Amino acid sequence: MADVLKVAQLLLVQPSDTAVLAFRVACLAAGTAAPAWIAYKAAQAEASPKAKDRALRLAMAAALVELGEKALGAPVGLPRWRYWPSAKLALLLWLLLDGGKGADHVYAFVSRAMAPYEAEVDSVVDTAGPLLQHAAAR
Repeated sequence: MADVLKVAQLLLVQPSDTAVLAFRVACLAAGTAAPAWIAYKAAQAEASPKAKDRALRLAMAAALVELGEKALGAPVGLPRWRYWPSAKLALLLWLLLDGGKGADHVYAFVSRAMAPYEAEVDSVVDTAGPLLQHAAAR
């Protein structure tokens, strides 16, 4: 375990192309695979309501990280920032780990921000739903 920590410390201090690749793989695992696995386990019948609630909050928070990265990527140049993979991994771990309660904080912020617009968003989704289903069927 100590060897793994030494390698991780070297990768953080001296980012190289290999380090960036390693962090991107770790981000993929933490941002996509882990929330998908947690959602899969929570969807099973024996999962507790608390586990299902955590899975939904985590999936929403991870999706917002991806949305933010895509929206800010080109205009700001975020993916080209040398430390972005490290920062993204830290953010995803904060969301995933129970101690930080990152997903709960993000959910609370989003729910307060979206509450005034919930009816409008629901109407847009209800209107767009059949159109998207028709387009997907083609």
